[in-house]
Amino acid sequence: MEENTNNKSKKGLSKGIIALIVGVIVLLGGTAAAFFINSSSPKATYFLAEKNSLEHAKEYVENRYSDELAWLEKSEEEAMEQNLDIGVTFNEPNSNGLQTDPGIEMINNSRLMFNTQTDMEARQFYTNIGVNYNGIELNDIELAINEGNVTAGLPFLNETLQFNDEDYGSLMYELDPYTFTGNETLNLDSILFDNIYALEEEDLEYIKEEYVMYTYDLLPDEAFESSNEDVEVNGESISAEKVTMHLSEEQAREVLISLFEKMKDDEKLKELVHDQIVNLSYVAGSDMAQLEEEVDLILEDYEAVFEDAIKEIETFQFKDGIQSALWVADDKVVQRELNIALAPEGEQLVTLGINGQQHLTDDQIFFDFEFTADESSSVVLSGDLSSKDSIIKDSMEISIPDAEMKLYYEGEESVSENTRTFDRTFGFSEPYTGEGSMVWSGESTYEEDQMNSNNTLTFGTTEMPEVLVLDMNIDGSIIDHVAEMDTSNIVDIGTMSSEEISTYFSTDFAEQFQQWIMQFMGGSNFEF
Repeated sequence: MEENTNNKSKKGLSKGIIALIVGVIVLLGGTAAAFFINSSSPKATYFLAEKNSLEHAKEYVENRYSDELAWLEKSEEEAMEQNLDIGVTFNEPNSNGLQTDPGIEMINNSRLMFNTQTDMEARQFYTNIGVNYNGIELNDIELAINEGNVTAGLPFLNETLQFNDEDYGSLMYELDPYTFTGNETLNLDSILFDNIYALEEEDLEYIKEEYVMYTYDLLPDEAFESSNEDVEVNGESISAEKVTMHLSEEQAREVLISLFEKMKDDEKLKELVHDQIVNLSYVAGSDMAQLEEEVDLILEDYEAVFEDAIKEIETFQFKDGIQSALWVADDKVVQRELNIALAPEGEQLVTLGINGQQHLTDDQIFFDFEFTADESSSVVLSGDLSSKDSIIKDSMEISIPDAEMKLYYEGEESVSENTRTFDRTFGFSEPYTGEGSMVWSGESTYEEDQMNSNNTLTFGTTEMPEVLVLDMNIDGSIIDHVAEMDTSNIVDIGTMSSEEISTYFSTDFAEQFQQWIMQFMGGSNFEF
């Protein structure tokens, strides 16, 4: 029994090692040349070509959507107001033209309206929600978040409800002491205003400085060779420099062992891993202290995991080493091959491959790659993105040929000054459920201090192209400051006992709601 458990653990570790090895290769290939490399060697050419290709693709997207990105940047630096108006039309697939379900009819005749204001630097959020049903409006459902305080207003309440994030745990513990510890927080302030799932810039720089260039320096110069070779890419013959990297089995082991040794002893990296696990695991309402303890427990084996990995790498199989080739033209990659056959000692080799081509110009990005595993299955990623004379035409597809499955995107856009008109289709196709798509069409305009966007999203299938239609109108503008709610008459829910809360909602709250709903229904001819 114990032997079986050990075997399972070893297999689990082996899969982790394979994933980590592939991750290291991808990370190195994508970012090593982010640092200035003062060399014209084949090794430098290899990584600079990767760097230049990534930067070109990034600049291509930034230039294409410069107005949208500029507005996004403003929204992070200045106070913004956005008015969103949403309407839904749902067509019952099985109605056959018969009478529509009353619930669906109600949805189809309603619109939701959101007035949202944010100031990311001041860490303030406010929204006012309204509903329009057959021309009858219900407004002033308000919510504000500021310095951990959640404030809510309802159209029938004379008072304003308030709740402090710090009071959440104690309140929930009083309501359910078996489930809650009393230390839980909603942490809405961080969720709204901080990108808790991304590494800080200084942490990214640390990883680049400590690991990317370290690994680059570990790779022996003699593992790289260069020659000239013509290749055909997207029907065009290109004179390229072919740069090959061939790490022997022993060289591959040496690089990985050195890297893992460094990671094992790096307390800063361990701290970053800890913080990322906490951030990725956190959900609103969690007990942060308890979560920290759980992650600390997981990371007690941090050094041991790397020690086990190093031992396994010492006997790991890298048949024919690691072989990669890049064809470089105009300092960018135009074709690539990567082949690895690897496995723990005594196990069957896993063969991984990446083969394909790409062509990056000022007005076009073309790519066509095949990712293979054991030559028994493959994933194909292809695309052709073009921007010329303010006309954009795009097509992208990811497919699994053996399973007859594919996801695809097709788009056409035209730009006139600061107005973009677009028609974009996201779709899928597979044998069991057939085909489905979402068509996103509309028009958007971005100016210095305001924006407007009209959007229609249509969800459908081959049999029924318009199952669901969603139309959204968005108006945005820069404002001086975020609106403040009336706090002259506050009911602080967080400081009340569960009995006091129950009494409040069953008396004052219920009475005001009942009076309001009777007036609203009686004076509006509101019918379902």
